[in-house]
Amino acid sequence: MCLPDSHVITTPVADHLTRCKAVCAVSPSHPVIGTLLEKTRNDIQARLDGALSDYQQRRERWETWQQLTGDSLARSDTLLKRVWQQGELTTQNYLQALNQRLDTRLAGIALRDAMQQAWVQWLYESAQLNDWLNQLAD
Repeated sequence: MCLPDSHVITTPVADHLTRCKAVCAVSPSHPVIGTLLEKTRNDIQARLDGALSDYQQRRERWETWQQLTGDSLARSDTLLKRVWQQGELTTQNYLQALNQRLDTRLAGIALRDAMQQAWVQWLYESAQLNDWLNQLAD
């Protein structure tokens, strides 16, 4: 299933290319055109490189969080509950520990969300977002 034309998302790459084509059509031999095209190409490449770098850094942070927490969160919840049920931990301490684990999970969710947003931004900057969305819709 393809997205309707009304849902086509324009990207910075497509916007710049459209403007460049329009300028070139008016006066393709003008000396400023080459400079404008080079600047536009450099700007696009810088945004694309920045978006990719941002995604890679956020992905690394999320993967590090996963490695540090991994299965230990689930195992520690079980252990914590058992220690509390045996009376070795006060209810207040038990609830505080549960709250800390919740904060840890929320931090992981925030890291994953930031990584996914950076991925979508890279798709947008690289003019691949429409293709990706169409693949999801199929």
